[in-house]
Amino acid sequence: MEISHKFGDSKWKGMLYFEHENYQYKRLDCWFLRPGIRYDVLPWLRLGLSYDFLKVPDTYGHRIVPEVTGTIKEGRLTASLRLRYLHTWKPELHTEDNELRTRLLISYKIPDLKLMPYIANEIFTWGNTWRKSRHYVACAYDVTDFMQAEAFYMLTFSNKNPQHILGLGLNFAL
Repeated sequence: MEISHKFGDSKWKGMLYFEHENYQYKRLDCWFLRPGIRYDVLPWLRLGLSYDFLKVPDTYGHRIVPEVTGTIKEGRLTASLRLRYLHTWKPELHTEDNELRTRLLISYKIPDLKLMPYIANEIFTWGNTWRKSRHYVACAYDVTDFMQAEAFYMLTFSNKNPQHILGLGLNFAL
């Protein structure tokens, strides 16, 4: 779930994001809360900075998340490329980690139906090491001018067996 607010006519936007993940509806894998700010440098270029408080079954952690997103539009078709750096530390475990996530998202807006189907690919790396990738097929629906519902299928590849994930999202723009 995401709630965002644009501050008047400025190029600044505040946001609060919450994500909850569970395993086959049986146990909580993790959740995190992400307050952040975004700044539109140009109509096609946005910078963001967020902080995560995350909780996993055995411990908690903190994460700093700077990102840059470039977007191009042609009619109803949109493509965006996001580069997101994550620095995570878990005080109880005395561990730190770095990760770079690169996501390409291509969407098509169907205004009469208020639908926006999209596909996306996200690659997780650090240095020259591939960690995992996510592949999405999804659709967002504009419930109102201020609320959007989203459903997605995600296929994740890592060093483990592939995972098939179904997800739901709800976004509010106030």
